[in-house]
Amino acid sequence: MKFIILNWKLFPENEIKAIDLVSLICQNYQMLDLRLQKKYRIIVCPPCIFIPPIYKFLSTNKYQNVLYLGGQNVFYRNRGAFTGTISPVMLKSYNIKYCIVGHSECKTIFKETNIDINNKIKSLLKQKIKPIICVGENKRKLKETSSNFRIKNEIFGQLNEYLKGIPIEEAHNLMIAYEPVWAISQNTPTYLPNPQDTKNIIHNIRFWLSTRFNGMIAQNIPILYGGSVNHKNMAQYLEISNGILVGSASVQKTEITKLIKNLI
Repeated sequence: MKFIILNWKLFPENEIKAIDLVSLICQNYQMLDLRLQKKYRIIVCPPCIFIPPIYKFLSTNKYQNVLYLGGQNVFYRNRGAFTGTISPVMLKSYNIKYCIVGHSECKTIFKETNIDINNKIKSLLKQKIKPIICVGENKRKLKETSSNFRIKNEIFGQLNEYLKGIPIEEAHNLMIAYEPVWAISQNTPTYLPNPQDTKNIIHNIRFWLSTRFNGMIAQNIPILYGGSVNHKNMAQYLEISNGILVGSASVQKTEITKLIKNLI
C-alpha cells in the first residue's frame, strides 16, 4: 500500500470550504477503480478546528471509510495548562489514526526541539496513533549529494534523537517522511531533489532503521517523500517511495483533482 498524505497547513479559511474540499477529494477517489483504491490510502490532515466537521461528514454519508483523518501536530501531554495545544487523546476521540510530527515549519517557527518530537512520538504511540515523522536536511551546498557525510549525519542524527527510547515492539507503527527543508515550497524542478538522489536517501534511512531495529522491521516501515509535491512530479516520487506528503498542492482544487487522477 502507498500513502497519500495531504497536509492542508493553515488552509482553508472556513468550514464550508473545508467540507467542499474533502468532498471533492472523496468524489475523485471514488472514481478510481477498486484496484487503485486498494493500492492507495489517502490521509487528510486539516487544521484541528476542521477535524470535528470533517469527521462528522465522513461518518454520516456515502464517504464513510473512503478517507482517513490525520493530525497536523500534537502536544505530548493529554491534559493540563497548555493553552493552544491539542492532545493525543483528543485526536483519538475523533478516530485519528495518523499524525504528522517534526515538520520543518514547526521546528523553525515554533522552535520545536528534538526532545519535543521524541515525546510527541511516544505519546502518540501510547494512543495507537501512527506518527508520520518528518526528517530531512536543512540545506544543500553546491555539488552535495545524498552520499555526502554531512547529509547522512544530519538525517541520522535526527532519527537517533526522535526515536530514542522507542521499543522494537512499536516500530511497526512508525512512518517516516523524508522532507528536505530546502525543497519545500519550490516551484522550479531545478530546486527539487532528483529521484535517484531521493532514492538513495530513502535507502540510507532504511539502513539506519535496520541497525536501530532489524532488517525485516526496516523494510516494513513506510518511508514517504515530501517537498513541493504536485501532480506533475508525484509519479517519480511514488515510484521510489511508499507514498508522498503533499503540502500546498493539497488545497488547490484543480491540483488535487489532477493528483488523484494521476494515481496509477
